[in-house]
Amino acid sequence: MRQRFTAPLLLCLLILGQFILSTAFAQSDLDDEAKSLIVMVNGYWGDSESLGAGIVFGAQRGRLYIATADHVIRPRENNFQEVETVEVEFFFRPGEVFTAEVLRPLSEGLDLAVISMPTEGTDIFPSQFPFHRFGDNFVLERSEQMFTVGQGGGRAWNTLRGLVNILESEEGFID
Repeated sequence: MRQRFTAPLLLCLLILGQFILSTAFAQSDLDDEAKSLIVMVNGYWGDSESLGAGIVFGAQRGRLYIATADHVIRPRENNFQEVETVEVEFFFRPGEVFTAEVLRPLSEGLDLAVISMPTEGTDIFPSQFPFHRFGDNFVLERSEQMFTVGQGGGRAWNTLRGLVNILESEEGFID
Protein backbone atom coordinates (compact mmCIF):
# COMPACT_ATOMS: atom_id res chain seq x y z
CA MET A 1 0.00 0.00 0.00
CA ARG A 2 2.83 2.38 0.85
CA GLN A 3 4.35 2.03 -2.63
CA ARG A 4 1.15 3.25 -4.32
CA PHE A 5 1.70 6.68 -2.83
CA THR A 6 5.42 6.99 -3.69
CA ALA A 7 5.10 9.04 -6.89
CA PRO A 8 2.43 11.46 -5.60
CA LEU A 9 4.29 11.87 -2.32
CA LEU A 10 7.52 12.77 -4.10
CA LEU A 11 5.59 15.55 -5.75
CA CYS A 12 4.19 16.57 -2.38
CA LEU A 13 7.70 16.85 -0.93
CA LEU A 14 8.18 19.86 -3.17
CA ILE A 15 5.14 21.48 -1.71
CA LEU A 16 5.63 21.15 2.04
CA GLY A 17 4.75 24.15 4.15
CA GLN A 18 3.39 26.29 1.34
CA PHE A 19 1.91 24.14 -1.41
CA ILE A 20 3.51 24.78 -4.77
CA LEU A 21 1.54 24.50 -7.95
CA SER A 22 3.40 24.76 -11.24
CA THR A 23 2.90 27.09 -14.13
CA ALA A 24 0.32 24.67 -15.52
CA PHE A 25 -2.10 27.07 -13.83
CA ALA A 26 -2.59 30.42 -15.50
CA GLN A 27 -3.21 33.22 -13.01
CA SER A 28 -6.87 33.44 -14.05
CA ASP A 29 -7.30 29.71 -13.41
CA LEU A 30 -5.58 29.82 -10.03
CA ASP A 31 -8.63 30.68 -7.97
CA ASP A 32 -10.94 28.34 -9.83
CA GLU A 33 -8.75 25.27 -10.15
CA ALA A 34 -5.72 25.42 -7.89
CA LYS A 35 -7.68 26.30 -4.79
CA SER A 36 -10.02 23.36 -5.40
CA LEU A 37 -7.03 21.09 -4.68
CA ILE A 38 -6.19 22.88 -1.42
CA VAL A 39 -7.87 22.20 1.90
CA MET A 40 -7.51 23.81 5.28
CA VAL A 41 -6.67 21.15 7.88
CA ASN A 42 -7.62 21.48 11.55
CA GLY A 43 -6.43 19.01 14.16
CA TYR A 44 -8.01 18.89 17.62
CA TRP A 45 -6.97 17.37 20.93
CA GLY A 46 -8.56 18.34 24.23
CA ASP A 47 -9.24 22.09 24.09
CA SER A 48 -6.37 22.71 21.65
CA GLU A 49 -6.21 23.10 17.89
CA SER A 50 -3.56 22.87 15.21
CA LEU A 51 -4.04 24.61 11.86
CA GLY A 52 -2.52 23.97 8.47
CA ALA A 53 -3.17 23.36 4.81
CA GLY A 54 -3.18 20.27 2.65
CA ILE A 55 -3.33 19.32 -0.99
CA VAL A 56 -5.70 16.73 -2.46
CA PHE A 57 -3.41 14.53 -4.53
CA GLY A 58 -5.57 11.53 -5.33
CA ALA A 59 -8.84 9.69 -5.09
CA GLN A 60 -9.51 5.98 -4.96
CA ARG A 61 -12.19 3.62 -3.63
CA GLY A 62 -14.46 6.37 -2.33
CA ARG A 63 -11.71 8.30 -0.53
CA LEU A 64 -9.75 11.48 -1.16
CA TYR A 65 -6.08 11.46 -0.21
CA ILE A 66 -4.59 14.65 1.16
CA ALA A 67 -0.95 15.48 1.90
CA THR A 68 -0.27 17.84 4.77
CA ALA A 69 2.55 18.68 7.14
CA ASP A 70 3.14 16.12 9.87
CA HIS A 71 3.47 18.92 12.44
CA VAL A 72 -0.22 19.73 11.83
CA ILE A 73 -1.19 16.13 12.65
CA ARG A 74 1.41 15.55 15.39
CA PRO A 75 2.03 19.03 16.83
CA ARG A 76 4.84 19.83 19.24
CA GLU A 77 2.25 21.35 21.60
CA ASN A 78 0.74 17.87 21.87
CA ASN A 79 4.13 16.26 22.56
CA PHE A 80 4.24 15.08 18.92
CA GLN A 81 1.27 12.81 19.58
CA GLU A 82 -1.37 12.42 16.90
CA VAL A 83 -4.37 14.74 17.23
CA GLU A 84 -7.68 13.16 18.23
CA THR A 85 -9.77 14.60 15.39
CA VAL A 86 -8.89 15.91 11.93
CA GLU A 87 -11.23 18.07 9.88
CA VAL A 88 -10.80 19.52 6.40
CA GLU A 89 -12.50 22.44 4.70
CA PHE A 90 -12.61 22.95 0.94
CA PHE A 91 -12.33 26.35 -0.71
CA PHE A 92 -15.47 25.65 -2.72
CA ARG A 93 -17.40 24.68 0.46
CA PRO A 94 -16.63 27.51 2.93
CA GLY A 95 -17.72 26.88 6.49
CA GLU A 96 -18.47 23.21 5.87
CA VAL A 97 -16.06 20.75 7.49
CA PHE A 98 -15.49 17.07 6.78
CA THR A 99 -13.88 14.53 9.08
CA ALA A 100 -10.69 12.89 7.86
CA GLU A 101 -8.52 10.13 9.26
CA VAL A 102 -4.78 9.97 9.59
CA LEU A 103 -2.99 7.22 7.70
CA ARG A 104 0.02 5.56 9.30
CA PRO A 105 3.17 7.70 9.55
CA LEU A 106 5.31 7.70 6.43
CA SER A 107 8.75 8.47 7.80
CA GLU A 108 10.02 9.98 11.00
CA GLY A 109 12.44 12.14 9.03
CA LEU A 110 9.80 13.85 6.90
CA ASP A 111 7.38 16.56 7.91
CA LEU A 112 4.78 14.87 5.74
CA ALA A 113 1.50 13.20 6.65
CA VAL A 114 -1.30 11.74 4.58
CA ILE A 115 -4.91 11.93 5.65
CA SER A 116 -7.92 10.46 3.88
CA MET A 117 -11.50 11.56 3.74
CA PRO A 118 -14.40 9.31 2.76
CA THR A 119 -16.57 10.75 -0.01
CA GLU A 120 -19.47 8.34 0.50
CA GLY A 121 -22.49 10.20 1.79
CA THR A 122 -21.15 13.55 0.58
CA ASP A 123 -21.68 15.39 -2.66
CA ILE A 124 -17.93 15.70 -3.22
CA PHE A 125 -16.75 13.68 -6.19
CA PRO A 126 -13.24 12.96 -7.52
CA SER A 127 -14.26 14.48 -10.87
CA GLN A 128 -14.41 17.89 -9.12
CA PHE A 129 -10.63 17.92 -8.70
CA PRO A 130 -8.30 18.94 -11.54
CA PHE A 131 -5.63 16.28 -10.89
CA HIS A 132 -4.64 16.54 -14.56
CA ARG A 133 -3.35 20.06 -13.89
CA PHE A 134 -0.53 19.01 -11.56
CA GLY A 135 2.76 20.13 -12.98
CA ASP A 136 5.67 17.79 -13.61
CA ASN A 137 8.28 18.61 -10.99
CA PHE A 138 10.92 16.82 -13.07
CA VAL A 139 10.75 19.45 -15.81
CA LEU A 140 10.85 22.49 -13.54
CA GLU A 141 13.64 24.90 -14.18
CA ARG A 142 14.99 27.83 -12.21
CA SER A 143 13.15 31.10 -12.70
CA GLU A 144 9.92 29.40 -13.78
CA GLN A 145 6.79 30.96 -12.38
CA MET A 146 5.01 29.12 -9.55
CA PHE A 147 2.17 29.74 -7.15
CA THR A 148 1.89 28.92 -3.48
CA VAL A 149 -1.48 28.40 -1.87
CA GLY A 150 -1.98 27.58 1.77
CA GLN A 151 -2.05 28.90 5.30
CA GLY A 152 0.81 31.40 4.82
CA GLY A 153 1.15 34.05 7.45
CA GLY A 154 -1.76 32.51 9.34
CA ARG A 155 -4.16 33.51 6.57
CA ALA A 156 -6.22 30.70 5.06
CA TRP A 157 -6.27 30.52 1.27
CA ASN A 158 -3.25 32.84 1.05
CA THR A 159 -1.99 32.85 -2.56
CA LEU A 160 1.45 34.08 -3.58
CA ARG A 161 3.22 34.17 -6.92
CA GLY A 162 6.94 33.50 -7.17
CA LEU A 163 9.80 31.93 -9.07
CA VAL A 164 11.45 28.54 -8.63
CA ASN A 165 14.90 29.11 -7.15
CA ILE A 166 15.89 25.70 -5.70
CA LEU A 167 15.60 22.34 -7.40
CA GLU A 168 16.24 18.91 -5.87
CA SER A 169 17.96 15.99 -7.53
CA GLU A 170 18.78 12.52 -6.23
CA GLU A 171 22.07 13.94 -4.99
CA GLY A 172 20.34 16.67 -3.01
CA PHE A 173 19.36 20.27 -3.64
CA ILE A 174 20.78 22.06 -6.65
CA ASP A 175 21.57 25.72 -5.93
